[in-house]
Amino acid sequence: MYYIPGKMAEKPTKDVKHKRTKKKLNLTFIVKSMTSQERQQNRETLELAEKNRYGREQELKEEKTVIRLPKHPEKTISDKTRDYFTQCRA
Repeated sequence: MYYIPGKMAEKPTKDVKHKRTKKKLNLTFIVKSMTSQERQQNRETLELAEKNRYGREQELKEEKTVIRLPKHPEKTISDKTRDYFTQCRA
């Protein structure tokens, strides 16, 4: 949690309800690139960072689909029809 001095003193700005992880990639980006070689290096660094991010997103999506299970079995059309008619009779 982060705290801001002043009016919001000692009040949390946001409740984090999940665990966040950080991964250091050790990629450097030249802010004021003057030469074409530095610009090329920046492009390659950016491509590598995007590939790493895409790969990590795919891993997280696979983990999500594996972990999640339906809470209740889905009703079939015959079950829904039966429920509808029992409600109409009542």
